[in-house]
Amino acid sequence: MSMLSNNQLKWVRSLHQKKFREEEGCFLAEGNKVVEEALQTGMTVSLIAGTPEFLHRMKSHPAASAGIEFVECTRQQLDRMSSLSTAPDGLAVIRKPATSHDEVVPSDHLVLVLDGIRDPGNLGTILRIADWFGLPSLVVSEDTVEEFNPKVVQAAMGSLFRTKIRRTKLDTFLAAYIAATAHPVLAATMDGPDLFKSRFPKSACLVLGNESEGIRPEVLSCCTERISIPGYFKSGQGPESLNVAVSSAVLLAEYRRVHPDQ
Repeated sequence: MSMLSNNQLKWVRSLHQKKFREEEGCFLAEGNKVVEEALQTGMTVSLIAGTPEFLHRMKSHPAASAGIEFVECTRQQLDRMSSLSTAPDGLAVIRKPATSHDEVVPSDHLVLVLDGIRDPGNLGTILRIADWFGLPSLVVSEDTVEEFNPKVVQAAMGSLFRTKIRRTKLDTFLAAYIAATAHPVLAATMDGPDLFKSRFPKSACLVLGNESEGIRPEVLSCCTERISIPGYFKSGQGPESLNVAVSSAVLLAEYRRVHPDQ
């Protein structure tokens, strides 16, 4: 087993930046759980670096392939390579999966659409929630935070590897979706009808907006209906809104309550 070289350390560190992730076509996954999920789901792993114990565990994984380079490194090197405040026992460099911007989005279930999500933790958490509730894909605006950002990868905890993401111009996508399916497009807003007094349609797009500004006007104009999560507090005495990831969990839980087998 080889030791991590200075060039490899610099290369791994460069992947903290979007520019180099795009140039190299790679991204980082850190820690036992996320690296194991990458192996289990068939991601193309180029390199795994870590402590001897971490490497032994990953080498023993049934899905570990002969093409992976395993390199041992010190705690100091892990600290330098990690994007986390406390470095885990190891990390992996993974090839970005091939994506098709022309991929057909299934029209027979709920499609979650994200407009301008900027916080990596929110996107990662939404990916995990979507995965939990059985959504195979998300549609996101072109300016939504990059899904290969290390903080997104960490928050998603492996769900990134199972959930396809289509990045596109949302107003164009939604207009095409309506024309092709005639299904509704629901906007999650503060002023829509009560979620719990409405029946969730079986097939629809559900649009969630930016953390501070909500759904932008040109996207909202493409939505055919509105829906809201009611707050149970005295007027003027409660929070302004729910976190967007929390909102996605409430909305998807209600969808699955109504359509458990969809």
